[in-house]
Amino acid sequence: GPTTTPCDQCEMCQAFMSGDDTDVLEIDGASNRGIDEVREIRANVQYKPQRARCKIYIIDEVHMLTAPAFNALLKTLEEPPSHVKFIFATTEATKIPVTILSRCQRFDFAGIGLAQILDRLRSIVASEGLTADDDALELIARRAAGSMRDAQSLLDQLLAFGGAKLTIDRIHELLGTAHEERVAAVAAAVVERDAKQTLALLAQVVDQGQQLGELLDQLIDYWRDLMVVQCAGLEGQMLSVTAKFRDALKKQAQSLSSETILAGLDVLVNAKNRLKFTSHGRVVVEIALVRMCQLENLVSLSQLAQLLAKDGVPGGSAAAPVSAPSAAVVAGVEKKKVADEGKSPGNTLPLRPENLSAIRQQLLIQAGLTIGSDLRRVA
Repeated sequence: GPTTTPCDQCEMCQAFMSGDDTDVLEIDGASNRGIDEVREIRANVQYKPQRARCKIYIIDEVHMLTAPAFNALLKTLEEPPSHVKFIFATTEATKIPVTILSRCQRFDFAGIGLAQILDRLRSIVASEGLTADDDALELIARRAAGSMRDAQSLLDQLLAFGGAKLTIDRIHELLGTAHEERVAAVAAAVVERDAKQTLALLAQVVDQGQQLGELLDQLIDYWRDLMVVQCAGLEGQMLSVTAKFRDALKKQAQSLSSETILAGLDVLVNAKNRLKFTSHGRVVVEIALVRMCQLENLVSLSQLAQLLAKDGVPGGSAAAPVSAPSAAVVAGVEKKKVADEGKSPGNTLPLRPENLSAIRQQLLIQAGLTIGSDLRRVA
């Protein structure tokens, strides 16, 4: 009889799970997205189920249906036969017309936890009679980002090419990702503002054939961890960094300001976006890493406006002359107090023509503009 808990043992349950039941029809919305397919569904909904109490239509990736197909389906959704149930599945609900959403009950499913995915992967490996390192399975579970299907698909591909035992080195080799030690070394060089060492490590990554896009993703995860650790600490946080590197991560988070960490995340995300539209991927990554090495040297735009206003130069004035007597604009105002002749001890590098290039570079890096933009426009 009707129940919210199927027994998984009866003939009906077995037929549902094997996909043999004629009253449950699963349709791929990506392949059957036109109005003709929807018209066929409308023609068949009038027939009653053969065995079950309801006839069920499951349309996967329903957001792929065309606008005419949605319009053709709308009438059936407004007045559905009592024996028909529609189940729509999608990963992009925003692409479904509001007229369709308003006629459906919506259920949003959260991602599956890392521990659950990891347990499931372990059981699959054991059932296949194979072995896998825990670090390797954890990396797969993290890359799945809460999707059990993606985790199992990736595990299937890796087991097909990884041999009898799946190791983390083999996974990095097959996926084109950098080892965690290499990512931690790049991050450490950036935090220490050692641009030379950073570029040397990047060259090693490129020489080993690892993908620059994957490296950027790993660095974005690392900087996200820095942000989380600085704001909320290590305990109880979901981090991409394994326990081996968490002490170093904590020290790095404490040594950086929150503005520097957030600015680093912005640089990495922008580099990832730019990587899609350029054939000079290495240059894009090099620029991003060198900029991150210089973040501690930058003065924020708000601080710069305050400094200019303090010395009588309006912060919003676009016509301020470049030779105006001015305030301190230099890397690390709090750290480097360079007294200027004839100025107060609090002033550092004055806004003079000979200093204009360094000031412009700081502004352009933070504003995300191209080199050569007019300083007055930036101000």
